[in-house]
Amino acid sequence: MEDILLEPVNYYKRQKGKNIRKVLCELFGKLLGVNETNIELINEITNNVHNASLVIDDIEDNGTLRRNEPCAHLKYGIPLSINSGYYSFFKSLNKIAKNLR
Repeated sequence: MEDILLEPVNYYKRQKGKNIRKVLCELFGKLLGVNETNIELINEITNNVHNASLVIDDIEDNGTLRRNEPCAHLKYGIPLSINSGYYSFFKSLNKIAKNLR
């Protein structure tokens, strides 16, 4: 069930971008002495939040293409895309909260 809910966000994750956030995160993480496990966690959360925000942004802007492919809301519908974006946000916040303990 969760796979279906996250499909619009995962659709964007499968479309390869420049991945600059990951490069910067790894660079700053290593410069600041952050352990590899935490760098990977930060990369994962950053990627999830970024792609979720793209799904929501494309709906707000009535976008048609993202990375030369149809926008998620055109492929999956607006209701599922909104739910996917916000669920991904909340899932990321939950992961952050669990790792702060």
